[in-house]
Amino acid sequence: MSRFKSSVFALLSIFSIATIQVSSFPRLNNNDGDDTTIVTEWHEALFEQQLVLSNSLPKFGYENLYAGWKFLRFLQYFGDSKLRRESGYSLSIHYFESIVDNDPLFEGTYLFLVNTLSMYLGAPEESIRLMEKGLNSMSPSLPPRSYFIWRHKATDELLFLGDTRAAKSSHEIAADWAENSPDEEGEFVAALSRKTIRFLEADPSSRPAQIGAWSDVLARATDDNIRQKAIDNIQALGGTILVNNNGQVTVRYKKDSE
Repeated sequence: MSRFKSSVFALLSIFSIATIQVSSFPRLNNNDGDDTTIVTEWHEALFEQQLVLSNSLPKFGYENLYAGWKFLRFLQYFGDSKLRRESGYSLSIHYFESIVDNDPLFEGTYLFLVNTLSMYLGAPEESIRLMEKGLNSMSPSLPPRSYFIWRHKATDELLFLGDTRAAKSSHEIAADWAENSPDEEGEFVAALSRKTIRFLEADPSSRPAQIGAWSDVLARATDDNIRQKAIDNIQALGGTILVNNNGQVTVRYKKDSE
């Protein structure tokens, strides 16, 4: 038991040191000129090193606690708006991979996962992959509101991938899980999902919705590669990107009936 307590104390100590290191970052942001780029790169490198180090450490049965701590670290990472504008959101995948691996039932994190990976990083495939990994450990009653994960998945499949069949399948499972869930919202969500299924059956075209979703990615993009990915997808869907003299971007497209 003594060895176990010592190991846990050592693990928590490393986490504390990492947090102290990150909390010292803002003091370095006073650098000007080229030093700013150096500091930005150092920030990102240290975030990545901490991810690698913490993932390799034993959890001693405290995977849930670790996943919660990892989510708090992600919020700190995501919330540094200045650094994210300069460096983007590429490490988000690694944060959520770690969270899902250690606590796949952490339902509250999946909405952040979807929004960050799909909307800010332009990586809906990664978002869907991680949701599928987490869903393998879930059931209609565990965790409560697990049916929302299927709805998040359906949204990514429809809006970003244009895969109406997959989206319909995910909504069907969401409806089934909601009906078998002890959650009070279950009946309402089941009805909502089945209504969405009927809508997809009547009008399977999701082109306007896809263009709108990729337009949101374009508006949020901080990385040239992500920006270009959004442009390519908009144009492939028949959208035209217009930029006015003030640099404001507008996306136009013809409706299917036109």
